Amino acid sequence: ASMVNTTSLIMFFRNIKSTKSVSSLINDTLVALIALGDLSVGVYMMSVFSIDQKKGTDYCLHRNEWLGGQWCNALGVVSTFGSNISLLSMTFLSLFRIISLKTMLIFSDINMKKIS
Repeated sequence: ASMVNTTSLIMFFRNIKSTKSVSSLINDTLVALIALGDLSVGVYMMSVFSIDQKKGTDYCLHRNEWLGGQWCNALGVVSTFGSNISLLSMTFLSLFRIISLKTMLIFSDINMKKIS
């Protein structure tokens, strides 16, 4: 999943100059933000997994050290950032697409009335 998100972000930055419309730019930006959020959560998950593999069954012995440490705080920030940016971007993307669809239907209805 992290590879797909990384590829999506690279493709977004490579194609940003060739975007033809504002609507397409907004859509692509929101999709890239979702990929960034998902990539952040993926980094968080891989980090927690690797720390779990390192600590193993000794976690209980080092619990207070871990919870008060900089790594735990940094991973908490990465996790919260990733989750929130992904959720917010999905919400805006849904609203943008609903508004675009509604606008398209209104204009097509107006054009149909002019034709008849």
